[in-house]
Amino acid sequence: MEIIKRGVPPGERVYTGVCRNCSTEVRFKRSEAEVHEDQRDGEFVSVCCPVCHSLIYGTEQKMKSALFSGQDWRDR
Repeated sequence: MEIIKRGVPPGERVYTGVCRNCSTEVRFKRSEAEVHEDQRDGEFVSVCCPVCHSLIYGTEQKMKSALFSGQDWRDR
């Protein structure tokens, strides 16, 4: 089987966020976050700020895949 575009397992997706209280910037994996379901807004994730303990809501960080490096998959 040939992989055309490699995905990321849900627990390995990377998110970033900024604390609204103390402006701490964090990067975290989905597996480290609390996942919230909302009927209107859909699914979102949050973590506790390591500095002031307020909630930080994450935005998914799109990772560039090695597949787009210009190499053919058979060269690996």
